[in-house]
Amino acid sequence: MNELELKDLFVSSIESGHIIDSKNRNLPFIKPDSEIRIKSEGYFGQSDLVIAILQRAKDSKTYHNSEQTEAYYEILMRLGQLTEVGRTEKCRIDTISFYPVELKSNCDVLDGRIPNQIMNGILTFGRSIIVLDKKHVNRASLKFLRLLPATIIGYSGTKDHFNVLSVFDRDVHTGMFNLSKRRLTKTMIDMVL
Repeated sequence: MNELELKDLFVSSIESGHIIDSKNRNLPFIKPDSEIRIKSEGYFGQSDLVIAILQRAKDSKTYHNSEQTEAYYEILMRLGQLTEVGRTEKCRIDTISFYPVELKSNCDVLDGRIPNQIMNGILTFGRSIIVLDKKHVNRASLKFLRLLPATIIGYSGTKDHFNVLSVFDRDVHTGMFNLSKRRLTKTMIDMVL
């Protein structure tokens, strides 16, 4: 299967709720009352997909302290992107979360580009998701992929069903000037090779 077919299957599985984790729930970062917007070739083509999660609240919700802090970091680090989506969708920017997605089809090779793609996702959006086709979902590749700071989702091989193989749903709040990008990328490349 090529990348375009994998992308179509993944989008279909998101819309139909066929992404299942080991506990048979939907993805842990998507709440049932949320709306999903998907942009193909998002953030100037650096991500195959960018998923925007909009948490629509019927009333003015009071956040718990940790949720409020996370929302403030999200606003501070990604103000331009949040403002654009907030205007378009007519919602508050503290209710928006972005998830960049990298797709790896059977035609792709798992190589040293993965750490750079993950780093771009983390430095731009604070998190990253890797979607693997059936060929790449094996023990050898999963050993090192689970070490990466990204949520790993694999195609199950049936219709539009995907399985969550590894979850990393922590939002990275540091900027690119505070993070040793070269050292982290080198470490991640060493793990892949």
